[in-house]
Order: sequence, then structure tokens, then C-alpha cells
Amino acid sequence: MHSWVGLKLSLLMFIVCVTGTLAVISHEVDWLINSKLRIEAQSNQAIDWEAMYANIQREYPNNTSIALNAPLYSNFASIATVNDAERGVLRVFVNPYTGEVLGDAAWYASFQRVVRDLHRYLLAPKGGIYLVGPLGVILLISTITALFFYKRWWRGFFKIRLNNGSRAFWGSLHKVIGLWSLWFLLLIGITGTWYLVEGIMSDAGMRIQHERVLIDEDVLSKRPFMVEHIPVSEVITIATQQFEHFSPNIIVIPRNQTSPIYVGGYADALLSRPRANAVYIDPVSGDVLNVITTKGASALLNWVDMADSLHFGNFAGLVVKLIWLVFGVLLCMMSASGIVVFVKRIQNRRDEGWVKTILGGARFLTYILLLVPLIFGSTIWLYSQNAIAFVLQEQEVLLLVEGDGEFPSATMYIGTKDENTVVHVSFNCASACLPKKHRLELVFSNGDAKKFKSGFSGFRGAPSAVFATSKVPTISHVSVTMDNQEVFQLKPTTRITTDE
Repeated sequence: MHSWVGLKLSLLMFIVCVTGTLAVISHEVDWLINSKLRIEAQSNQAIDWEAMYANIQREYPNNTSIALNAPLYSNFASIATVNDAERGVLRVFVNPYTGEVLGDAAWYASFQRVVRDLHRYLLAPKGGIYLVGPLGVILLISTITALFFYKRWWRGFFKIRLNNGSRAFWGSLHKVIGLWSLWFLLLIGITGTWYLVEGIMSDAGMRIQHERVLIDEDVLSKRPFMVEHIPVSEVITIATQQFEHFSPNIIVIPRNQTSPIYVGGYADALLSRPRANAVYIDPVSGDVLNVITTKGASALLNWVDMADSLHFGNFAGLVVKLIWLVFGVLLCMMSASGIVVFVKRIQNRRDEGWVKTILGGARFLTYILLLVPLIFGSTIWLYSQNAIAFVLQEQEVLLLVEGDGEFPSATMYIGTKDENTVVHVSFNCASACLPKKHRLELVFSNGDAKKFKSGFSGFRGAPSAVFATSKVPTISHVSVTMDNQEVFQLKPTTRITTDE
């Protein structure tokens, strides 16, 4: 049972083990190969969140949201995720102590992102978890069955057979590595199985994330179309006051007035991710809308926030990462040595071919699975070369039209271009599903209207309304008309839903 379970998908298992091991130190590898990430270490200087945000706003005026991250180490630049309306999602590298923007790269132009996604779902975000997740189950089964297969296993921690031939050596090495790595095998098997369970629960409609907070519509209805955010320094102060001990790690600042500012970080819980301790803040008033803590969360939510830390060993600095790296290498060696032992055992059947003998009928499944990262990897390469803009839909607005059914969801962008402001509404479907003869106009408080026009002056050349930035305070709404009759008004008070 142990050999059959471990061998049939041994090649895919080996690839996942190698990519998982590399994912442990992927941030550090990025630092080595990307000069924009390397800065002079500043061990005692505080992070200047305000300067980082201000400089990114100036360099990327067409952004729809900015997520600022604390540096991983004192000699690492901060990585801000900027959703630019024209270029898509970007990684922007910023000196966290001076706020200087050091450069940017496409979202997938990152060793860490590619290796992590290859490990978790073979670069196939839709459904890939169902290809990799079962390997966690197989690892658990292989580990447990090995304890029954290997008699008196607790006596074999130092039994490497050096003088009984290569087959005996590789077999004993396989067992010794497995014994010393037993705790690690169980940990990776359990967390890997959990990722599969988590994917199934998510696809079944079961929400296992913290509830997202929206600003009350009554509050929004009393505000102008666009209002200045409170300073980022004030955001940090407000968030820090909600905890006894709190170190901010990520700040997400949207450009719209309907989504709160999100601040996640580390509190007293050792194994939790930053989102396990977070604060939602009204971007205009500074009111605290919700506080999330590990103490107030359910056991399931705490486990969700612990699983990644346990799987990748990123909860206590570089020393723990190096321990995970060593045992990750041992896991790869154990996987490879198991294959070698089986090959030695079937040497007399070489005429059938080793791949056929080892994998059997499962080799065809393995070939198909290995095609997945090759197919999706080509798209990833285009993203990394800025050939395709990887766009996140930050604001999805459902436009209801009385008497004519429903408009599809749409994304509304507001940004500056040169000395002008641009408003663009993009419907999230093919044009065939839109009501015929619909028209969009930007209406100002004095009754003037600006028609949406196509052209390169807008976002990605799509229909946009372009006007002087000085007129922003006088915006009233976006009017949706059909047959010269207004059927709906898109205002800031319209319910906006976003995914974390």
C-alpha cells in the first residue's frame, strides 16, 4: 500500500515537494535576483507609511487601490500592490524609511509568486487545487502506512546500511529520512489536505473568511462624491490603539469612498497571518468599523490563519524558515530515494521502461497534469513581461434597472490623467448582454452633463468621461439612460461588494 500510493504519482509529488521547498525561501530569492528589493539596512528607523503612500499616489495617479506592505527584513524594500487602471496590478518597490519609489514590475514578475502558485495549484487558479490538494492526502496515507510497514520503526533513527549494496543503502536512507522527518511529514500532509478541504468548502459556498465590512449607506449619502482620506499616519495610530501590542504589516487604501481602509498586522498570536488581527476604518471620519482579533475568532478561523504559517514556516523569522528548508530538502530526497529503491527492485524488468513500470497507467494522468503548468505558465510569462495587464476588479457595482431587468455588474474607475480627471464605467460581461441603446453621462451638481466617449484619453481606450480635476467636488452622479430616458443613477451610495 505504501509503495503503491507513493509511486503512482511520484513524479508530480517530487515537483510539488521541490516547489514547496523553494517557496519557503522565495522572498529571499527574489531579494537576491531583484536589485529593486535591496536597500541599506535601517534597524532602528521607523517605517514612513505616509511618505510611501504619498509617493505612490504621485507616481501612479490612475490607481484604484494601494496595498502597502511592511518590509520582510530591515534591508528589504517594501512591496506595494498597486491596481493601476491602465497597466493592471503592479508590484511597486518602495524604500520604507524614505518613501522613495524604486521601481515596479508586473504582478507575476516575481519568483515568489510563480513558485508559490506552481506549488499550490500548478499555476491554474481555477481548479488547480483539486490537482495538487490530493497529494496532501497521499502524503498522509504514505506516512501512516509506512509506520505499519516498517516494524519497530522507533529503533531505526540511525540505521543507515553502508556495506550491503546500493539498494540496501537507498532503502535505509529512505527510512532514516522518513523517521527524522516524521513530524514534518505529518505537518505538511495535514496542512496540504486542509488546502483541498478549504477549496471544496469555498466552492460549495461556505464562507470561511472574516466578514468584510462596508460603510453604512446612510453615512455615505451625506457625503460629497469624493472626499479626502484621513492621513495614513492617523490610520496607523487608530489601528494601533485597538490592540495592546500591534505591529501593522499591511494597509489597503481604496480610492473610492464606500470601502473602508484595512489595516492588518501582528499582535500576540505567534502563528497567525496579518489578517487575523485587523482593523477596518472609515477613510473619511476615522471611525473604527470593525476589529478582528485571534481571541475573538472561532477555532476554524484561527486554524485558517495558522495553516499557511505552519505549511511554509514563515512565522518566526529566518531561522525557522531555514529549518523548514532543511526538512523540505529531506522530503525531496526521501521522495527521490523511494523511487530509486523501487527502480533497484525492478531492474530485471527494464525492457518495459522505468516510467511505465513505476507509474503504470498513472503515467498518462501525470503527463496530463504536467501540461497544466506549461499551458498556464505561458500566460504567466506574458503577465510578467507586461504583455497582458493582470487586472483586479476592486469595485463591483450591481446596477438595478426598474422594469427592464438588471444590468450586469460593473466596475467604476476614478483617476487622474495629466491635469484631468477620468471616470470610466466598465460592464463585466460581453456587449451582447447589455441593454440596447444604453448611454452613460456624468452629471454635475449644476445640471451640466458630460457624455462618456470612446478614445485613448480614457482607461484602456474604453468609454470615459474626461473633465478638469477642479470640477471633481461638483460631481453629482453617473446617469444610465436608455432611449433618451434615465433609468438609473450610479452614486457613491450604491452598494459595492469586493472580495478580499
